[in-house]
Amino acid sequence: MPDPFSAAFLAGDPRAEPFLPREFASAERRREAVRRASGRRALPGLGVEPGAVAVVTGQQVGLFLGPLYSVYKAATAIACARALEAETGVRCVPVFWLQTEDHDFEEIDHVHVLDAGGELKRLQVRVVAEPKTSVKHARLGDDVALAVKELAEPALWAEHYRPGATWVSAFTGVMRALFPQLVLVDPCDHAEAAAPVHARALSEAAEISRALETRSGELEAAGFEVQVHVKPGAPLSFFHPEGPRGPRHRLTGDEKGLSGFFSTSALLRPILQDTWLPTAAIVGGPGELNYFAQLQPLYAHFGIPMPMLVPRARFRVVDHRTKRLLEKLEPVARPEGPSPEEIERQLVKAADDALATVPLPDAVKRTRGTIARAASRLAGRYRRHLDTADAVRAERLAKVKRVLEPNGEPQERVLGLPSFPGLDVLPHVEPWSPSLKDVTP
Repeated sequence: MPDPFSAAFLAGDPRAEPFLPREFASAERRREAVRRASGRRALPGLGVEPGAVAVVTGQQVGLFLGPLYSVYKAATAIACARALEAETGVRCVPVFWLQTEDHDFEEIDHVHVLDAGGELKRLQVRVVAEPKTSVKHARLGDDVALAVKELAEPALWAEHYRPGATWVSAFTGVMRALFPQLVLVDPCDHAEAAAPVHARALSEAAEISRALETRSGELEAAGFEVQVHVKPGAPLSFFHPEGPRGPRHRLTGDEKGLSGFFSTSALLRPILQDTWLPTAAIVGGPGELNYFAQLQPLYAHFGIPMPMLVPRARFRVVDHRTKRLLEKLEPVARPEGPSPEEIERQLVKAADDALATVPLPDAVKRTRGTIARAASRLAGRYRRHLDTADAVRAERLAKVKRVLEPNGEPQERVLGLPSFPGLDVLPHVEPWSPSLKDVTP
């Protein structure tokens, strides 16, 4: 079975190096990534001044910022931009690319949070939009007000997540409040500047798809999964026949002479991003690392230097309540020694042995019965004690798992930021380190 590319990349597997170099792990290679980008200029109006380079990350505009890893991406981009600027003396701007062209409403309309009692709760809000329209044009349903009331500290969220507000404005409002140093870019606000990229994606679709097919074959030959499969000859753009506010449709390659509005697919999005920005580094999670392994031929085709890929920071949030539960879990163990049943048997046998020489049959019989009943009661109480200890431990373990492994998945992929009021991971980010760290709000 093929391996996921991201695991090999993060582990430093030499098979991964030809597809996606681990430039982030070397100071000299990091400086080279900045040099590659520093001769390019950003599209005006994006917030990256001339002479500066960008450290970019991005995510869909999910409910209450979506899963925790959205926040981890933003914090990693800021920390890495600071570190690169200190290393090179070149101004490095942290940029968050808002994935507003997507139409996967089912991925953004919900988030899981922990309530005041530590129970896992799924919150969902209606997306007010026509089917397959871009998230850019979607609004929050009235039920968002009820969802906000379910949060532990609703003030920040209520200011931005309001009935009728756009999903984009709500997401960006909170993100700016948390990370004022972050530049947020919405590609839909600069749609006209995307036209040259889409024109090439359409006119050169056959050549592009052949290059990507070759790359996919190379990845498979090296033993890796291919995350995004490209249909031969199909352009990497979506078409909006009714204009930017209308539904978008995947192109097959059979369409001829199309004109109008287009938006990007997952593979074309980085090309548009790095056409507009002098990107020195991209911060991504395992999913991005998997499909970026496919993209070098696409960057080469468009004549854009491929940025350095940096793994986002990984955290496990252990709040004070969970920390106490973990401490209580460690010493709870079944005592060594005989079981309740064995203790009962030994007591009865000892009584029998001691009474065997007593020449008073009736008294011995009564005494033996009394001892047997007492031994049985003792064994029963001991058994219930052990069962209660096991049940308490099981309950504590279940509570810990709800926080650290909700629904059996990594915490960062399920829980949203409202689960941990006051959480600030930025001071804990170690640039260039993909290691998992525990943090306590």
